[in-house]
Amino acid sequence: MKVKRVVAGVVVAMMVSAVGFASEVDSLANLLAEKGIINYGEAQQVMTETKEASRSLIAQGKHDTLPYWIQNISMKGDLRLRHQIDWAVTGNTVRERERLRLRTGFDTRISENLKAGFGLATGSEKNLDAGAVTVSTKTGSGTATGTTIIDAEPTSTNHTFGNGFAKAMLMVDYAYLEYTPYSWAKVTGGKMKSGTQLWQTTDLQWDTDINPDGLAVNFTKTFGKVDTFLNASYLVVNELNSATQDNPDMTIIQPGASYNITDTINAKAAVAFEQFNVNGKYTGYYGTPAFDYCITAPSVNLAFKELLLGYSVNVFGDFTNNSDSKATTDTMGSAYGVKVGNEKIAGFGDWQATYLSRRLEANAWLNKLGDSDTYGGAVNTQGMEAIVSVGLTSATTLIFDYYSMDLIKNSTSLTPKTLLQCDVVYKF
Repeated sequence: MKVKRVVAGVVVAMMVSAVGFASEVDSLANLLAEKGIINYGEAQQVMTETKEASRSLIAQGKHDTLPYWIQNISMKGDLRLRHQIDWAVTGNTVRERERLRLRTGFDTRISENLKAGFGLATGSEKNLDAGAVTVSTKTGSGTATGTTIIDAEPTSTNHTFGNGFAKAMLMVDYAYLEYTPYSWAKVTGGKMKSGTQLWQTTDLQWDTDINPDGLAVNFTKTFGKVDTFLNASYLVVNELNSATQDNPDMTIIQPGASYNITDTINAKAAVAFEQFNVNGKYTGYYGTPAFDYCITAPSVNLAFKELLLGYSVNVFGDFTNNSDSKATTDTMGSAYGVKVGNEKIAGFGDWQATYLSRRLEANAWLNKLGDSDTYGGAVNTQGMEAIVSVGLTSATTLIFDYYSMDLIKNSTSLTPKTLLQCDVVYKF
């Protein structure tokens, strides 16, 4: 019996060292049982212990045979089903749409301080005329015309049902490398996730579906109860392929801090300085602006935990001002509001209610870069947004989002627009 236990222990050790080959481990254990070295109960115990050891090693990233990046890979995503109703006073029309959003993402730690990630998302496409191009054949060369398929709306990941049950397009939503040389410094390059370039409390300036292209550096440092941070980024807006004109781009620098006033009260604030070099340059989806944008954008969030009948309250706001010399009027913007409810929606019955007031003047920001649901993301607009979110399960949320918007200047009785979105969101 003692010999059997020793042999079984050696077998377990061998199996753990080769734990990446589950079928071989099972075969070897069964073979030992058939030879009478161990009984079938001991064989089953060996296989169970081996699998548990395998899972433990993979979770710790210490498996000998599997590559490090495979052991550290993770996946997450969400699926959203939406019924959307758009009311427009013009023509007294109502548009109803059924829409879908699917997003899935993967990331892995290639080494201790290097991470890679990419994600896919639904969206809409359109054909961009590529014009005449030179082609070569066996009999010579000539010209041909063609089209290039591009993202029709960078500010949206919606697929609208229709076109005879047409399939939904999946696009690369983001793809980046993240290098962390120190615990307080992070460098991200590629098509980075929204929010990497700066922190803000609303989507007044940046629609959350926009994952910008470029390079970002994020610094963090804690001093007692104060967490300080500095975000800096260089972003590519378009590529002009021109010898006479620089590409449209932008730079951002944003210092900020978060302070725990008490155990239940936190204040967070930052000021972003954003420079758009886009005057007279074709930016693609956002057109050809008549001037640059030199933006000063303060943001603030004041969070109270368990303030009202045990529920949390957040008061927040983003503000923007364009000081470019060519933009002499209509240069201000703001979005501020309050959110009440559970701090997080983590299960059935959890809820949050949010109210925002929005205003974005004509020269305050790049047209259509902000929230695409607020009058199509257009500037020279103002109005309100109300959101109610209710948890159905730990991973499923029911959301109602209502917008009422109008033009600031040149508004008439026909210009107001309202929008209602009814969403079911499942996270996995």
